[in-house]
Amino acid sequence: MHTQASVGKEERATLPDGWAVLAGLATPLFVVDGEGRILTQTRGAVRVLGDGLADAAGRLIATDAMTGARLRRLVAAAARGEGGLEAERALQVPRPSRRPPYVVRVAPLAGAALCAVVDRADRPTPRAEELASLFDLTPAEARVAIEIARGDVPKVVAARLGTSYATVRTQLQRVYDKTGAASQADLVALLLQLGLAI
Repeated sequence: MHTQASVGKEERATLPDGWAVLAGLATPLFVVDGEGRILTQTRGAVRVLGDGLADAAGRLIATDAMTGARLRRLVAAAARGEGGLEAERALQVPRPSRRPPYVVRVAPLAGAALCAVVDRADRPTPRAEELASLFDLTPAEARVAIEIARGDVPKVVAARLGTSYATVRTQLQRVYDKTGAASQADLVALLLQLGLAI
């Protein structure tokens, strides 16, 4: 496992104090710098490497060339703190095993980038009632939160739920307000921290 100590002083990002707790999670999360160097990762991160994602000389990469280029751009932008809630920093990572692609959500984190990897092949979906109860969400907001946490973007969620993109964006903003999440990656990380499978 990579830690802050493995990164040179001039390259080291300042990570939140709570990261030491998160590092023990089985959830696959990576914190990388703007060039993709892995600063630290959860213990569960190892299980997503070797099938579309890889640790190449200490850098998190996607093995597919086009996807890898996009991941590098998203990571660099997140590390610079670019964009806001509307920035859809997410991509699907094809897997040589032909299993469903990983969804990688990328979010800014203290001058670095948090990469949350969602494996839709083996994660059950949380119950809408449970989310609604925990965060005082309406049933519609809970459904949107679940779809977003599964790795879909608002336009796809709107089509699946049979509603408008504008409605989903409004509901997603309410989900963020009620949960304290600042992005889709934050929402995924929050549900995982609370022990809710996604």
